[in-house]
Amino acid sequence: MNETLELSQITKRFDSTVALNRVSLKAYEGEVHGLIGQNGSGKSTLMKILAGVYAPDEGKVLINGREVDVSSVERAESLGIGIVFQELSLFSLLSVSANIMIGREPRNGPLIDRKRTGAAAAAVLGELGIGHIPLDEPVGQLTTAEQQLIEIAKCLVKRPSVIIFDEPTAALTVSETQALFRVVRNLKKQNLTILFISHHLEEIFEIGDRVSVLRDGEVVYSDTVDNTSETELVQHMVGRKIDQFYPVRTGVTGDKAVLELEQVRADGLQSTTLSIKAGEIVGIGGPIGSGQSRLAETIAGIRPLKGGTIRVNGKPTRLRGPSDAIAAGIAYVPEDRRTEGLLLNLSVRANVTLPMLTTRDGELADVFGFIRRAQEVRHTSHYRDRLKIKAGSVNAVVSTLSGGTQQKVAVARWLGMDASVYVFNDPTKGIDVGSKVDIYEVINQLADEGKAVILVSSYNPELLGMCSRIVVMFKGRIVKEFAADAATEEQLLLSASATE
Repeated sequence: MNETLELSQITKRFDSTVALNRVSLKAYEGEVHGLIGQNGSGKSTLMKILAGVYAPDEGKVLINGREVDVSSVERAESLGIGIVFQELSLFSLLSVSANIMIGREPRNGPLIDRKRTGAAAAAVLGELGIGHIPLDEPVGQLTTAEQQLIEIAKCLVKRPSVIIFDEPTAALTVSETQALFRVVRNLKKQNLTILFISHHLEEIFEIGDRVSVLRDGEVVYSDTVDNTSETELVQHMVGRKIDQFYPVRTGVTGDKAVLELEQVRADGLQSTTLSIKAGEIVGIGGPIGSGQSRLAETIAGIRPLKGGTIRVNGKPTRLRGPSDAIAAGIAYVPEDRRTEGLLLNLSVRANVTLPMLTTRDGELADVFGFIRRAQEVRHTSHYRDRLKIKAGSVNAVVSTLSGGTQQKVAVARWLGMDASVYVFNDPTKGIDVGSKVDIYEVINQLADEGKAVILVSSYNPELLGMCSRIVVMFKGRIVKEFAADAATEEQLLLSASATE
């Protein structure tokens, strides 16, 4: 087996923060090397060093046993290192072929040779086995999965020998992920060296040959996939033993319905009837875009109700906006924490206490509306500890925190409200395994306290592991309901497709 890439004793500091500490890693041609770790573990920094975005403070990069200088993006490309970022960098109005060949277009004098450009783009798509995508189609009209494949094709045009995939499945469905995996296997057969970053451990076991775990800027484990297990990897990632990835429920479901939807309608949401009892966690699944988020937003008062009735604790509730939902005892953690769930430029303290800044019960503000700072700090510190929020202090600015930590702040904001209903819209999307476990534990605690919990998730194993009941949506309506302990992932997938 030929060793293609070696990172030796790589260290990177940002002021007083050590992002990487003497990291060493070997990757081989014709293999997929999975790279996992919690948000903030150093994965992105390490990949940016390989891609020439950052320069290491110490250590060296070797290709085929020879030390190389990766001092810029251009230099990395010349050495055969390519990267496919999670955030797409395509031009939506340009065609498929223009995006694939941008900056490398064959020319006829000063003009772009469109015929040769199209032929070169078609050749790369053919190598990937995706020749069905029209070359003249504007990229903005493609599906997310197709755009991801165009991003890969754009990388392959540069003829890399090493490709880094940075969470490429984050926005893909199960079937789209499988299509991507077929592409990765094809690249592997071409003897490319592939580094594959993912938060979904089952993907590493399906597509990977080796796996390395980063924690706090250090490699704490590296071996072949066959020599480890999901439980072992999680323990390496979080630095402690985790007996159960999905925590076991200790509470019981009550007889009383806390949340009742009767013939509820909204834009993109057909007539929906659903009842959730105290202590129950009900999962909302189905293909992406089937109405799950619309249902969650309707319950939270974000999406106007066009018909039907919503009751909380037996009382009909008129939801004219989010403030009415909050007053009725409904807490909502949105899907997009950065644009909907947090004020990124404010502190952890300001974000966590924002819903509490009322004169209600005199909790955090006095009768004149002035904030009681000591109570505010005490309140934030309590929920920082409960959710294991990794922040230097309650005054840390949220934008400086990792994605998983930001999501915990978004959850902590609503825990002090003592709501009756908690709606979580894809709360673990794009965050690390350790943060997921912490959030799962909080969701379980809420149910054990007798809250009614709705968990919207695009990840079926999460629904099966966390929920007592799962409803599947398709085209804006509920098409199937399962008891979680009697359902399988295959049944969840087929329940929607069978209705077409």
